[in-house]
Amino acid sequence: MKDYQDKLVIFDIDWTLLKGGLAEHIDGFNFAWKKVLGIEAQLSDWKDHHGKPDSVLLAEIPHLSHHLPPDLIKAKLEDLKRAKIEYFFTHCQADYRGDLMDGALNLLNKLKKMGVPLAIKSGNLEKIGWYRLEKSGIISYFLDGGFGDSVLSKSESADIAISRVSLKLKRKFAFDRVFDIGDSKYDVLADKEIGIMSIAVSTGFDDGATLKNSGADLVVESLKQDEQIIRFIINKG
Repeated sequence: MKDYQDKLVIFDIDWTLLKGGLAEHIDGFNFAWKKVLGIEAQLSDWKDHHGKPDSVLLAEIPHLSHHLPPDLIKAKLEDLKRAKIEYFFTHCQADYRGDLMDGALNLLNKLKKMGVPLAIKSGNLEKIGWYRLEKSGIISYFLDGGFGDSVLSKSESADIAISRVSLKLKRKFAFDRVFDIGDSKYDVLADKEIGIMSIAVSTGFDDGATLKNSGADLVVESLKQDEQIIRFIINKG
């Protein structure tokens, strides 16, 4: 079998590998803003939040909703992240295997059999992201990842993921041989920003037309189209 270790595939978590919209995730924002900043704010009031890193949302929405000064929010950002993590681990489930998106496990198994290194690129805070992957039974597929703790965009999360895997494997990946699989226009825009290949699944809040218009190199309806995804990965780069 041909060796595909010169390619790297990175995955988003919410609505790509695992179902998103969890109460312990969404309500954690509201809890953090109340505990740390003393304000009532609801993540659900902001329709364009999907796909943005958690650290950006924690800082952005208090400014937009209550006009709090950015410098004040920045000074409290670490406290906000700790509060969100506290809420999650107080309310989280012991098993997230039921949240696996259709086709995710089959695709991961096929890529692993091909020898393709896999990584995570997520807006989740890192402790939360790894816990969800562990409790869904798929953490072992991934070498490392970039998360939403201290980044301003998904492109930075992708850069971190690529750098961490490169360091771990002691080799660099050409960016045209790195493939990102995500469900949001922000995933696609991040990929285009740093020059990696973008595979978009319309299982999140952005439909296929939006993902294609954002510049995705391949758009599929779900990870169940694993043969199409793998064929694209093999033939590109």
